[in-house]
Amino acid sequence: MNKWPYRRIFEHVEALKGRFTSQYELADKIKGFAGVFGERMQGVERALWSLLVQRWISYGEGEQLDLMGEVVGEPRFGRVDEVYRGALFARIGVNLSGGEPEGIIAFFAQVAGADNVFYRDVYPAGFSVFVDGEVFASDTERVRQVVPAGVGTGYVLSSGGKVPFGVDGINETPHFLASGFGELGTDNGGGHLAELYEV
Repeated sequence: MNKWPYRRIFEHVEALKGRFTSQYELADKIKGFAGVFGERMQGVERALWSLLVQRWISYGEGEQLDLMGEVVGEPRFGRVDEVYRGALFARIGVNLSGGEPEGIIAFFAQVAGADNVFYRDVYPAGFSVFVDGEVFASDTERVRQVVPAGVGTGYVLSSGGKVPFGVDGINETPHFLASGFGELGTDNGGGHLAELYEV
């Protein structure tokens, strides 16, 4: 993806005054005129920048988000702006996904706010996903919209942000994120039982 091609300019007045050569060092009236012109340019810059970024999901509010939701196919359902933004990003992920593992990983990273998402194929035509964030049943139902039709059963293991219980080589959880049984009288409380969803 290309870098953003536009750079916001915050100092139109200073930039205009800085372009004068030493010949105009004492020309205060000309510099004043340039300052007025620069302030007007700065006002136009602010208005155009606001017009541009308010059409982005990250900055949109209220009706602007509702219109974006209509475009991507995600109704608001009474959600507040902050929650609805996350739902819009998740819907865009669903819409763009071709069913590849990377799309499933990106979906769970978005909806769970997870730092670690691990995907594993399960024979035949299945998959399992470990997510270190909090996943809800409604999120796992939406996974069916991401995976291809030919994929069978999928399992989603969510630790809810806690260290999950796991035994190396047995559990779906990557062993370096899991913790086994705890020990009494120590700081090692062991792993927590995680939620398992079948999709």
